Amino acid sequence: MGLLLLMAGIFAYTRMETNLFPEVLFPRITLIVDAGQQPIDRMMITVTKTLESAVKKVKGVKVVKSSTSRGSCVIDIFFDWGTDVYNAKTQAESRINEIKNFLPQGVTIAAEAMNQSTFPVYGYTLTSNKHGLVALRDKANLIARPMFSQVKGISNVVVRGGKNKEFVIVPDAIKMASLGITPNTIITIFNNNNYVLSNGAVEDYSRLYLSLTDTRLMDIDELENIIIKK
Repeated sequence: MGLLLLMAGIFAYTRMETNLFPEVLFPRITLIVDAGQQPIDRMMITVTKTLESAVKKVKGVKVVKSSTSRGSCVIDIFFDWGTDVYNAKTQAESRINEIKNFLPQGVTIAAEAMNQSTFPVYGYTLTSNKHGLVALRDKANLIARPMFSQVKGISNVVVRGGKNKEFVIVPDAIKMASLGITPNTIITIFNNNNYVLSNGAVEDYSRLYLSLTDTRLMDIDELENIIIKK
């Protein structure tokens, strides 16, 4: 009898599921919103407040918290413990779809049900005495992130910090009016002169080459030399 109990115990032990981070569902949904380069004040009024009002209608919502920055915001929705968070996520997405037409064009929204696998478990910091914050962010995205993504067991790699290269154009309304130029004209010109386009493959000497047309504006001098109107 003792031997049977011992064998049963060994069998149960080998079948027992173990996990360093047991599956725990938190009653919280996070919305990550990207709206390009919208100013903070406009972002708050047209995006953050609109989404907050929509998700507050979801059944079981206790608290809604948000943080807004230029062109982006993060909205945390807290529910009662015991709430089916995935069902609540579906309801939240349904409410968001109802008011999407009232949001600015180009807004992207990602909804995440929070669990322990969502939080980062390891972090690296890149520093340099030679490279600026823009170059460090590019190296993190183009070099470090692909390398970590290839490691078995890593589901996601997120790059935070640094700076994105950007140029700010402040139009002169008086000169634009005298030349018959509108903001949409400037936007169209830059879209037509700042892109990377694949031209397809070219075969030569038994080799296949991919050709690209690259008209990206890399510095302020190239930006100043763009012809808006002839």
